[in-house]
Amino acid sequence: MSFSKVEKPIISYFRVFGYRCFILRNAIDWLGKFDERIDEGIFMGYSTMSKAFRVHNKRSHTVEESINVKLDENPPTHEDSNQVEQPFDTIQVQEEVKESMLDEQP
Repeated sequence: MSFSKVEKPIISYFRVFGYRCFILRNAIDWLGKFDERIDEGIFMGYSTMSKAFRVHNKRSHTVEESINVKLDENPPTHEDSNQVEQPFDTIQVQEEVKESMLDEQP
Protein backbone atom coordinates (compact mmCIF):
# COMPACT_ATOMS: atom_id res chain seq x y z
CA MET A 1 0.00 0.00 0.00
CA SER A 2 1.80 3.12 -1.22
CA PHE A 3 0.50 6.63 -1.25
CA SER A 4 1.58 9.12 -3.86
CA LYS A 5 2.74 12.54 -2.80
CA VAL A 6 -0.06 15.10 -2.85
CA GLU A 7 0.86 18.18 -4.86
CA LYS A 8 -0.07 21.63 -3.68
CA PRO A 9 -2.45 23.49 -5.99
CA ILE A 10 -1.06 26.40 -7.98
CA ILE A 11 -2.65 29.60 -6.71
CA SER A 12 -0.25 32.17 -8.13
CA TYR A 13 -2.87 33.51 -10.54
CA PHE A 14 -5.30 34.53 -7.77
CA ARG A 15 -5.48 38.26 -7.14
CA VAL A 16 -6.37 40.27 -4.03
CA PHE A 17 -9.99 41.44 -3.86
CA GLY A 18 -10.59 45.16 -3.48
CA TYR A 19 -7.55 46.37 -5.40
CA ARG A 20 -7.81 49.15 -7.94
CA CYS A 21 -8.04 48.07 -11.56
CA PHE A 22 -8.39 49.61 -15.00
CA ILE A 23 -11.11 48.46 -17.42
CA LEU A 24 -10.73 48.87 -21.17
CA ARG A 25 -13.90 50.32 -22.75
CA ASN A 26 -13.33 49.12 -26.33
CA ALA A 27 -16.60 47.29 -26.99
CA ILE A 28 -18.93 48.68 -24.33
CA ASP A 29 -19.71 52.15 -25.70
CA TRP A 30 -19.14 54.08 -28.85
CA LEU A 31 -16.11 56.20 -28.10
CA GLY A 32 -15.23 59.49 -29.68
CA LYS A 33 -11.77 60.69 -30.56
CA PHE A 34 -11.18 62.41 -27.22
CA ASP A 35 -13.15 60.08 -24.93
CA GLU A 36 -11.35 58.15 -22.24
CA ARG A 37 -10.66 54.56 -23.21
CA ILE A 38 -10.16 53.30 -19.65
CA ASP A 39 -12.40 53.32 -16.58
CA GLU A 40 -11.12 52.94 -13.05
CA GLY A 41 -12.68 50.19 -10.97
CA ILE A 42 -12.36 47.89 -7.99
CA PHE A 43 -11.60 44.19 -8.41
CA MET A 44 -14.52 42.20 -6.95
CA GLY A 45 -13.71 38.63 -7.97
CA TYR A 46 -13.99 36.16 -10.80
CA SER A 47 -16.91 35.34 -13.08
CA THR A 48 -18.64 32.02 -12.52
CA MET A 49 -19.66 31.62 -16.18
CA SER A 50 -16.49 32.64 -18.05
CA LYS A 51 -12.82 33.56 -17.66
CA ALA A 52 -13.69 37.20 -16.99
CA PHE A 53 -13.10 39.34 -13.93
CA ARG A 54 -15.95 40.90 -11.92
CA VAL A 55 -15.20 44.57 -11.32
CA HIS A 56 -17.05 47.54 -9.87
CA ASN A 57 -16.89 50.36 -12.41
CA LYS A 58 -16.50 53.69 -10.57
CA ARG A 59 -17.74 55.73 -13.54
CA SER A 60 -21.00 53.88 -14.13
CA HIS A 61 -21.41 52.57 -10.54
CA THR A 62 -22.16 49.03 -11.76
CA VAL A 63 -20.60 45.62 -11.31
CA GLU A 64 -19.59 44.22 -14.69
CA GLU A 65 -17.65 41.31 -16.09
CA SER A 66 -14.76 41.94 -18.44
CA ILE A 67 -11.67 40.17 -19.72
CA ASN A 68 -9.95 43.45 -20.58
CA VAL A 69 -8.83 44.37 -17.06
CA LYS A 70 -5.42 45.39 -15.75
CA LEU A 71 -4.99 45.06 -12.00
CA ASP A 72 -2.96 47.57 -10.01
CA GLU A 73 -1.34 45.23 -7.51
CA ASN A 74 0.73 47.89 -5.77
CA PRO A 75 -0.55 48.41 -2.24
CA PRO A 76 -1.84 51.94 -1.64
CA THR A 77 0.70 54.24 -0.01
CA HIS A 78 0.03 56.35 3.07
CA GLU A 79 -0.30 59.46 0.87
CA ASP A 80 -2.95 57.79 -1.32
CA SER A 81 -4.99 56.60 1.67
CA ASN A 82 -5.35 60.19 2.91
CA GLN A 83 -6.90 61.27 -0.39
CA VAL A 84 -9.33 58.39 -0.90
CA GLU A 85 -12.94 59.57 -1.00
CA GLN A 86 -13.14 61.61 2.20
CA PRO A 87 -16.30 63.56 2.89
CA PHE A 88 -16.25 67.16 1.66
CA ASP A 89 -16.53 68.59 5.17
CA THR A 90 -13.40 66.75 6.33
CA ILE A 91 -11.36 68.01 3.39
CA GLN A 92 -12.60 71.56 3.90
CA VAL A 93 -11.69 71.46 7.62
CA GLN A 94 -8.21 70.11 6.82
CA GLU A 95 -7.59 72.93 4.34
CA GLU A 96 -8.75 75.54 6.84
CA VAL A 97 -6.40 74.12 9.51
CA LYS A 98 -3.47 74.19 7.09
CA GLU A 99 -4.22 77.79 6.12
CA SER A 100 -4.46 78.87 9.77
CA MET A 101 -1.15 77.13 10.55
CA LEU A 102 0.54 78.92 7.64
CA ASP A 103 -0.81 82.28 8.83
CA GLU A 104 0.61 81.73 12.33
CA GLN A 105 4.18 81.08 11.16
CA PRO A 106 6.53 84.15 11.25
